[in-house]
Amino acid sequence: MRKELKSFIKHTRLAYNIYYVLGSLGLRVLKYIVRTDSQLILFVSYSGKKYEDSPRVIFESMLFDERFKNYRLVWAFEEPANFNVERARKVKIDTLQYFLIALKARCWITNVAMERGLSFKGRRTFYFNTWHGSPIKKIGSDVNIENGAFQTNLKQFPLDVMLAQSEYDAAIYRRVFNLPAHVVKIEGFPRNDYLLNYEKNKLGQIRTALKIPANKKVILYAPTFREYVADADGNYLMTPPLDLMSCEQKLSNDYVILIKAHSAIGQSLKLKNNGFVYDVSDYTDLNELLIISDILISDYSSIFFDYSLLRRPMICFGYDYYEFIEKRGCYIDLKREFSESFVESEEELIRLLLTMDYERLIKQSEKIQEKFVQCTKNATCNSLRIIWDNIK
Repeated sequence: MRKELKSFIKHTRLAYNIYYVLGSLGLRVLKYIVRTDSQLILFVSYSGKKYEDSPRVIFESMLFDERFKNYRLVWAFEEPANFNVERARKVKIDTLQYFLIALKARCWITNVAMERGLSFKGRRTFYFNTWHGSPIKKIGSDVNIENGAFQTNLKQFPLDVMLAQSEYDAAIYRRVFNLPAHVVKIEGFPRNDYLLNYEKNKLGQIRTALKIPANKKVILYAPTFREYVADADGNYLMTPPLDLMSCEQKLSNDYVILIKAHSAIGQSLKLKNNGFVYDVSDYTDLNELLIISDILISDYSSIFFDYSLLRRPMICFGYDYYEFIEKRGCYIDLKREFSESFVESEEELIRLLLTMDYERLIKQSEKIQEKFVQCTKNATCNSLRIIWDNIK
């Protein structure tokens, strides 16, 4: 019932407007009653669905940072019992307890939004947003809500800091979230520090844990979601035109394929790991999947920019490219940026994998990284410094 109600509010504009007005008003009144806890920090990742990404990196770094030893750290989840987070309190998101903690917190750290579609912020809350990837598909006020995408009524997001990887994404964030220039800081994403400084011996450990044969190359397929492809309950579906049995017959001598569904996908893929296909949708550390992968296949996802830091081959599988451009839209011309590896069908994809010129695709990845990603390698340290300077 709870899930159905949330879906109804999210996808019915009148219901959302009522929720927004009444909820925002109530919380704005309540914030003058609730006192700020100067040593409380609240974390949310992917709307409470996950314990990962840059908020997790910042949290785990705080645990070993003397500056934060006296702070109380709280994580909000949709299902708190499903997550084991050491040295942190857990709270169920979208409950009264969640909103009270949010109002009390001295600091919010998230990669999406804390407000749950409402407009509120604690009186002394420092709002630190890492975001969850430099956008390829349109976001924020650029999204066409007629195609099923949710868009908040907020006209200006009350962020104190938002992280970006380059001027490319910084300019987008300033415009679509109506942010002052000084709020967006080009420091890189904390989650990507690992990609630039991982230990090589981890590769074998991760592959062994996933039972990946040592003699096989790893393909990671990680597409984004389509808000206009959903079931009757509003759950986004993953429906790429791939015949996995055919792929196995043609590729399994050399490859295995890891399939990672987007966090917004509402239903299990119901795939069985068979030695060629591995469903890693619930794998908690995306970076570990990235570093063991020899090739990335995606479509309109920001994962391309993260993976480009590894300077390995990337393939853009745009099987519904023109439909996606019409219904959601992209900020870059993917056919141009992926001129060496843009494919639109399973046949083209398999042919490319069997005849791939690795060096050409590596050079393409290098160009993409140099154009769209500016990384300092110290995003985590810089984030901790910014947070500390503003809440101490």
